[in-house]
Amino acid sequence: MRTFSVAMVISVGFLAATVLAIRSRRLRDQAALLWLGVALLLVVASVLLPLGVLDHIAHSVGIVYASDLLLSLAVVFLVVLVFHQSVQLAETKDRQTALTQEIALMRVEPPAFAKAGHLQLEADPLRSPSSDVFDRPDRPRP
Repeated sequence: MRTFSVAMVISVGFLAATVLAIRSRRLRDQAALLWLGVALLLVVASVLLPLGVLDHIAHSVGIVYASDLLLSLAVVFLVVLVFHQSVQLAETKDRQTALTQEIALMRVEPPAFAKAGHLQLEADPLRSPSSDVFDRPDRPRP
């Protein structure tokens, strides 16, 4: 019964922490759904622990102990999570490269309609005339 109590406290605590992170908007929508699902699965696994359901599932899959089943599932989950994060990181890096190139082109070559005299461009399009951020002596000018 002690194992059940510890498992319930940990899983309900993780669920509460997940809900608080969602409410304070520290988790994005996609990540919030993922971690909310993980927290709910932990609660369900904790409830099923004293009923022996996890032992039955482990034996039907060919695993001797339910804890080994949970560990195996956790490792598979973490591998999938790391793969997903790697894909997201690669996509973010590609977007960052494209945006950096666009900004560099905007600084070097003004748009065609600006050349025709329809638009007055400042020397530095990223600096507003009212901003004195770059006029401070401790900051270098880009």
